[in-house]
Amino acid sequence: MLMSLYSDLWRAYLSVAKGRKIDIQTLGSTLDVIKSIEYSSRPGNIFLIFDSGRLDDKKLLKNVSIRRHRLSGEDLSNSDFFIIDVKTDGLISKRGGLRLNSFIWIVCHLPSFAFGALKGHSLAAGLVLVYRNVFRKHHISKVDLFTSNSRLTELIRIAAITSGLQVTEYLHGICSDVFADYLRLTHRVAVEGQLSYVNMVPRLPQPDVIRRRLLWTGGLEVTFQNEAQWLPYSVAASSDVLIVGGHIPDGDYLGSVFFKNDLSLIDFCLSNGLKVIYSPHPSNFNDARFSVPSDVAIGRFKDYVNSAKVLVGHFSTALFVASLLGKKILLFKDSFSLIPEYFFYELCDRNELRFEEGKLLSILEGDLPVEGRPNSNPRSIGYSLRPDWD
Repeated sequence: MLMSLYSDLWRAYLSVAKGRKIDIQTLGSTLDVIKSIEYSSRPGNIFLIFDSGRLDDKKLLKNVSIRRHRLSGEDLSNSDFFIIDVKTDGLISKRGGLRLNSFIWIVCHLPSFAFGALKGHSLAAGLVLVYRNVFRKHHISKVDLFTSNSRLTELIRIAAITSGLQVTEYLHGICSDVFADYLRLTHRVAVEGQLSYVNMVPRLPQPDVIRRRLLWTGGLEVTFQNEAQWLPYSVAASSDVLIVGGHIPDGDYLGSVFFKNDLSLIDFCLSNGLKVIYSPHPSNFNDARFSVPSDVAIGRFKDYVNSAKVLVGHFSTALFVASLLGKKILLFKDSFSLIPEYFFYELCDRNELRFEEGKLLSILEGDLPVEGRPNSNPRSIGYSLRPDWD
């Protein structure tokens, strides 16, 4: 039965990864009969997954994990950390990375891998069995996910849940509706209190399956902002418009309609004498240099966000966080089909966020307010797990 469970969850993940809806009622009725009855918040070692391409400070991540579990009254002073990086350079895994370690673990647990692959009719089921064996061998009781939505990471999540481990995901954005359905399936398998989430900043909208399980302490939402601190306002970095570029996981952003919108707005700004700066997604930073007009500055989001009057973009967590921290943002109309409905319900009216050239000029001319939403200081309403931000 467990082999079938692994395969069902894995097929559901593959479907949502391609943007397809899944039938959670049919799948859920099957999963309800299997619960992680072993689960208890017991002491043990911590399996920490992170992406060095986003944040490479292992000491910081370890301290964040310690602070998170201390909030639940757990003492990790005698716990060992197994810190695993998911980042790869092409087909090559970094030393100590998840891909290389997974291969080593398969070799070490080859009978379990073969049994799981045959019984579950998939290599994924075999790998889940291997991860479960690794957890038992190293006395792992907790899995902290500082990254998610990659294939091996999701197999780690499935293995952890079905092994009765405590799983905490430190979110790095908002969640699509289809992925929220997948998370609902994982919660059908888990028991109460086994799975929890930490938001990037207080009040960042999330679907109900996440929102109901966000961590709170002393009336404050627990947060972990997993990006570098933004530089303060400076005249040198000031701009009328900061355009925030996006990313397409399985496609070419620079060849998409989204990048065409970015370039069109750049032309509009230059034609109207507006100072514009372009901030590409980190994955597109180098290539964007050759596609953006040479007289337009290109820079990192953290360096320019606090010095810009208006931010414009598509589907970007950086934009949404900026809105919550008091910045005025506008979204291109092509992004509205990508953003889940709950986001607009919780954060802002669609019309207020929709980018229009006339609206942008009215904001910059002072006819419409520049400031974003109130309560822009996250520390006034949230408890940050980052010790370096205290």
